[in-house]
Amino acid sequence: MNSNHLSHRRVLSVTGKDRFTFLQGLVTADILALKPGEMSFSAFLTPQGKIRTLFYVFHAQETLYLDCSTHEADSFLKHLSLFKLRADISLTLTELHVYAGGPADTPPHDAIITSPDKRAPSAGWRSLSATTPSKLGGGDQNWLERRLENGLPENEDIILGKTIALEANLDGLNAVSWSKGCYMGQEVTARSHYRGLIKRRIIPVTLQSGAFPPEGGYLSLKDSEDIPLLSRKENKALVMLRRDFWTSESISFNHIPVKVTPADWFFKIVSSESSSS
Repeated sequence: MNSNHLSHRRVLSVTGKDRFTFLQGLVTADILALKPGEMSFSAFLTPQGKIRTLFYVFHAQETLYLDCSTHEADSFLKHLSLFKLRADISLTLTELHVYAGGPADTPPHDAIITSPDKRAPSAGWRSLSATTPSKLGGGDQNWLERRLENGLPENEDIILGKTIALEANLDGLNAVSWSKGCYMGQEVTARSHYRGLIKRRIIPVTLQSGAFPPEGGYLSLKDSEDIPLLSRKENKALVMLRRDFWTSESISFNHIPVKVTPADWFFKIVSSESSSS
């Protein structure tokens, strides 16, 4: 099968001898633990522990590449530049393309780096390449389907500056290190983790008949306020759902039943969270 070119992604490069220590003190993932050829999901938080942006970081020899949302690329670059100070680094917006695929898909043959996507067992892989997108098949909608099946949130599923890291399941997606040193927003993130029992999280749902609208729309919850649909395709969607509705059978869309359909990894982190609280 072909790769999926993700047209909604841009790639920043971070070069210079201080590139690892620069990012290590700013983001949730353990950048120093990345080996050449590896990739990690990560987040840049506000000092209050709210997500400013989600991204992927690739270790490609002398360069760290940051795969982020096209809509966030310019502001992310400018924001990172504010922390540069005297660090020996260079930040650049590149022309590289992002590709992703499942276990049965084939990465671009001339990718400069391809790494397993460690967010979930069936998440597949991610690649960076200079290949012209028209030469490869697939696309954003193909990848969206896999993302929804695996319950993988991205920037469009969070409220930037308001959603905390664990509400977006970053603790279950290998995006947060609990052993590294300080980083921006660490205190709130650690407190949320060790206190346990996050009140709400992003979770997949399935409409039992028909399809969700391409935009807008709310789920109805019994004896509770309606909640907005996030990313969606056909009868699959992500929503930010309160804990007391994770096993509920009283969720609907336009009077059609909606079933909560979490990926296998979801209840593993929830179980761990409950046992540690």
